[in-house]
Amino acid sequence: VNPSRIGSPSTAASSTELDLFFMNTLKHKRAVSKVNKPARVKDSISEQEVRGLFELWNSALATGDSRVVASRYSKNPVLLPTVKDDPRTDYDSVKDYFDTFLLKKPQGTIL
Repeated sequence: VNPSRIGSPSTAASSTELDLFFMNTLKHKRAVSKVNKPARVKDSISEQEVRGLFELWNSALATGDSRVVASRYSKNPVLLPTVKDDPRTDYDSVKDYFDTFLLKKPQGTIL
């Protein structure tokens, strides 16, 4: 859609512009519906396994070594920090996050 014509009641958008607008709207709706679908899991994970993974991660925090903590993440991590809006999506960026975070000497507990 031509930005100079947005909000101008006297000028109608061309059918091509409207077609593109509706195509993009439909693509967006399809993408959102895929994101909002529940994840499919082949095998479930037990509470004991979750606790074990947490303990491995928490033990990595206790080392104070960002390399050890970053190595607990997958090859394609997605770490969404709570302080900054920068997602961490590789080893180096996860390590960088924990370089600073570990100075606070964090430890987690399962309630």
